[in-house]
Amino acid sequence: MAEQLLLVDSDIFALLAAVELLDELALALGIPVESVRRLPALGKQLRPGKSIGRKYPELQRQKALTKCDATEVYSDRPAAMSLHAKLVSVDDIDEGEAVLLAALAEQQNWYLTSGDKRSLIALGQTTELSDVRDRVAGRILALESVLLLLVKRLGAAELGKRFQLIPGAHNTIDILFRFKNTFDDDESIRQITSYLNDLVQKMGRDLLYPV
Repeated sequence: MAEQLLLVDSDIFALLAAVELLDELALALGIPVESVRRLPALGKQLRPGKSIGRKYPELQRQKALTKCDATEVYSDRPAAMSLHAKLVSVDDIDEGEAVLLAALAEQQNWYLTSGDKRSLIALGQTTELSDVRDRVAGRILALESVLLLLVKRLGAAELGKRFQLIPGAHNTIDILFRFKNTFDDDESIRQITSYLNDLVQKMGRDLLYPV
């Protein structure tokens, strides 16, 4: 059987690694922790004051950076550069997401976790990408997909305890976890599912990993 890999975009990698949840996500998917891959630019982006690093308190930034340094980089170019070119030609799909989506389309045993809603919606709505959609369907996890998996694995209270260490890092995380003293798993699942359903309406039901 071909090797399973979990490709993680930079924003989600930092968000989860800062509170030591990245390994939990891989385990929830049944993918070995050592089979997680990240983008090459993440190390620089996690430096103090840089685009991602400035979002986190110093201790959590250091945890994310340590995990970044310990994680293998995914830097391969797609075998079919025409596929990459097709993706990157769409306005709302940036270079990093195009590389990951092209890799996902070429490797049927790989999964992608992405926090870039604009890219995911563009993938779902762009007619010219219908062949790509067919090839990646069911193997993409948005942030809301990740949160559902982790609530079911660890419980809402544990997620709340961890995410409250990074106030302001992500608006959705703040709404769901920052301002609460008590947590109910069923209520958290209901709230996250509402966010997920809104995304599904915009990008299509079959693209996301079924949680």
